[in-house]
Amino acid sequence: MLSFGSIMHGTIKRFLAELRKGKKLPFEDVQRLFEMEWRSAGFEDEYQEAEYKRDGIEQLRAFHAAMIEAPPEVREQEKSFELPLENNVIITGRMDQVNSLGRNDVEIVDYKTGKPKKDADAKKALQLSLYALAANGLLIRQLFANRIGGFFGLDVLVSAVVLLRFIRVEGKRLAMSLLWLPIIGVFTIGVSFGLPLFLYLRERALEGLPGAVEAARVAKA
Repeated sequence: MLSFGSIMHGTIKRFLAELRKGKKLPFEDVQRLFEMEWRSAGFEDEYQEAEYKRDGIEQLRAFHAAMIEAPPEVREQEKSFELPLENNVIITGRMDQVNSLGRNDVEIVDYKTGKPKKDADAKKALQLSLYALAANGLLIRQLFANRIGGFFGLDVLVSAVVLLRFIRVEGKRLAMSLLWLPIIGVFTIGVSFGLPLFLYLRERALEGLPGAVEAARVAKA
C-alpha cells in the first residue's frame, strides 16, 4: 500500500528529525504526528483503513521504543545520490537515513512497512547494493568537504598507496607468501591494520631465510 508507506515514512522522518535535535518525543507526540500525516485516500474501505491505522500505530510504538532506548547518530536524512555509469547513464536515488557507526562506518536505513527480508535475500537485493555504492561515494565527498578533512583524507590515501607499494616490492624481494592478507587489510580496515600484519609476515619470512638462524645466534652471543 503506497499511501500507507508514505504516511509511515513521513511520521518517522519527523520523529527522527526531532531526535537529531536532542528532543526525545513521547510516543503520544509521535502518534499525533502519525494522525497529522494520515490520508484516507488509497484504502478500499473504512475497515481496511482502520486495520492499517492500527498496524501503523503498533509498528511506530515498537520503533519509538527502540529509538529512545538506543538513539542512532543520524548523519543524513533523505540523502539524494547519483551513480554515473557507462554510456552516460546515471542512476539517481535517495537513502531514507544514514547513521554513523563511528570511524568511517555508516549504516543505511531504508524504511519498510512490509515483512523484513532475510539476510540471504538482502545481500542479493539490487537496491541495497546501489545504496552501498552510493554510501562509498558519500563518504569520500564528505571527507574532502573542507581543508582539514581534505588534508586528513590525502594523508590516509598517500599512506595507503606507499604501504601497498612497499608490500609489493618487499614481498617480491623476500618471496613472501600470503601478501594478499595485508593488502585486503589495507582496503577493508586501513593502514593501521595492514602495516602491522605485513611486518609480522615479513619477520616470519626473514626468519626462514638461509643464514637467519645463524645470524640470530651470533647476535645473541
